[in-house]
Amino acid sequence: MSSSNLIQRRAVDGSGQLGSLYDASSDALLKCCRVEKLENAQFHKDSICQVFQGTQVNNVIHLLKAIKFDDALLQSILLGMVRPFGISSLINYNQPINDNTHFLYHSYTCRTDKLSVTAEKINQNISLPSDLNNATHMITEIIYGFEILCVIQVPTTKFSVQIEDLLNRISKQLQSSDKPLKLTDKEERQINELSNVTIYASEICCNDLKRYKLLYSNSL
Repeated sequence: MSSSNLIQRRAVDGSGQLGSLYDASSDALLKCCRVEKLENAQFHKDSICQVFQGTQVNNVIHLLKAIKFDDALLQSILLGMVRPFGISSLINYNQPINDNTHFLYHSYTCRTDKLSVTAEKINQNISLPSDLNNATHMITEIIYGFEILCVIQVPTTKFSVQIEDLLNRISKQLQSSDKPLKLTDKEERQINELSNVTIYASEICCNDLKRYKLLYSNSL
C-alpha cells in the first residue's frame, strides 16, 4: 500500500472505529462500515515523556506542535470545526506562560488494531454504505493508549529550578521503566507544595488515547 494513501490523525473525537468513514474537508467522522474478520491486533509498549519550560514555548500552539499535533488538526480546532477535548483543550489555557511555567507530557501506547485492506480492494473486503456523505478516507488502523499533560506554575525562580529537576527525574522514570513511579519523601513534599497545576488527559485518564490511520481510496 502506498504511504501516500495514508494519513495519521490524533483522535480528538474518540468515537471512531475500524471501518469508520472520514471527511477530510470537514475533519469529521461519518458512518461506520460493516467489517468482518479483517482485524489484526498487535500488542506493544511505547512510552514518551517530555519536559518543557516556559522559556522553550512561545504559546500553547507551539507546545501542541512540540507534542506532535499536526497543522491540519490545529487549524480545525482553531476554526471551530473540531471541539477541543483532552490534551487539545490546552488551546483554551489562559494563564501567562513564562520562566516559571513548566510542562510535563506523557504518552503511552499499548495496542494497535488494523484492517487488512488496501485502497485498491476496499470494495471487495468491506460493505460500504450506499450514501457515503462525502467520505474521503476510512479508518484502517487505531493505536490505543493514554496521554496526559500537566501545566505547572510556580511562584519563584528558586522553586522553578527545583521543579524542573523533579520533572526531569520523573520523566526519566516514565520513559525507561514499566515499574510504578517511585518518589522520595522530598519529591512528594515538593509536589504537595504545588498549588497551581492544570492537568489535561485523554479520556482514560479519563478512557483512551486513539490515533487513527486513515486510508484514502478513489472508491469512496
